Amino acid sequence: MNVLTDLQQNETLLRQGYIVLDFLSSNETETLAKAFYDHHPIEQSGLYASAHHQDFNFRLKMSSTIKQILAPIFHSLSEDYRLLGSSYLAKSPKGNGVLSPHQDWNIVDEQEFSSYNLWIPLVDVNKKNGTIEIIEGSHLWHATIRGPHIPSAYLKVEKKLFAKFLPVEISAGRALLYDHRLIHFSDNNRSAGNRLVTVSGVAPRQADTFYYFGNAPYVEQYYLEEDFYLRNNIFEGNKVLKLKEKFKYAFPQFMDLP
Repeated sequence: MNVLTDLQQNETLLRQGYIVLDFLSSNETETLAKAFYDHHPIEQSGLYASAHHQDFNFRLKMSSTIKQILAPIFHSLSEDYRLLGSSYLAKSPKGNGVLSPHQDWNIVDEQEFSSYNLWIPLVDVNKKNGTIEIIEGSHLWHATIRGPHIPSAYLKVEKKLFAKFLPVEISAGRALLYDHRLIHFSDNNRSAGNRLVTVSGVAPRQADTFYYFGNAPYVEQYYLEEDFYLRNNIFEGNKVLKLKEKFKYAFPQFMDLP
């Protein structure tokens, strides 16, 4: 059985919070990399994400470019999950490329479903060029709500997290599929070349998707529309989505690790 047939039953993914897959051919990897450089003739400094570009149409164009390659492969492996918006992430040796420890935002009701990122390097990645580093099993530590204006629940123990991180070192074209709850970070690129990857959201087809926004002491939960993250300034809150509910939230700050 293919590992993507039913992610909810994949024992390794459930236990570790991630799996590594063979995904792209060398030609597909090169095609995606070429598309990035064709649309980015000037080198980006530090950590760059096409999904954060000021031009919303450019965000959509890059997402579509990536999905033209990834979607047929992904959907041939899994009928029960859908591929969401996609982005290039480039980390140059120039400038600050550190991405602080964090969990990705909730996009499903995590009491019932799990959602994921499909992270695919277009070059070989390792600790030297600032690959993603993860904490195995951290997706099971605590139930949290995550989104704009909701502080990370692990801010007060961030220094303790660094002793637990494991770098993901894989070759170009392989894919890291990881739970959005998994704690991860990435360091500076200290190599001579660009560290280029694509990242795409993954969610169960049967699950509603949501956008959670902090408005202390409340969290607002909205039904998420396709491409909302690419068409809007996601840190400003919602102006177009339908409200599901507004509820009080404790905004926890953990004082120790499990």
